[in-house]
Amino acid sequence: MISHLAKSVRESLEAALPNTLIKHEEYVNYKGQRLFFDFYLPTLNLYVEVQGVQHTEFNKHFHNDAAAFKGQKKRDGLKREWCSLNDNTLLCVNYDEIPITAGELLTKIEEAQND
Repeated sequence: MISHLAKSVRESLEAALPNTLIKHEEYVNYKGQRLFFDFYLPTLNLYVEVQGVQHTEFNKHFHNDAAAFKGQKKRDGLKREWCSLNDNTLLCVNYDEIPITAGELLTKIEEAQND
């Protein structure tokens, strides 16, 4: 099931890149972890993560305890590491940036690719 935040980002991705394949819920295995990415655009070698509030602060709705939040932060770090090691671009769109326009998203993609 796609969150309302991810749905909004997907709509902006589709508007910004209408002829680009956008895969939903892409997984990779790295260091014994199954890492989930919200979207993958293979032709751009781009992974997109929609970062809800649970990525920046403890939230009882998403985390049972502090250890679960710590695990969330660890997986986020592993995603960055995996993308870097495999020459993939990782774009993170934070909850406070949504809604995001197609133009704003294209700018963020360019910035992420040039980092």
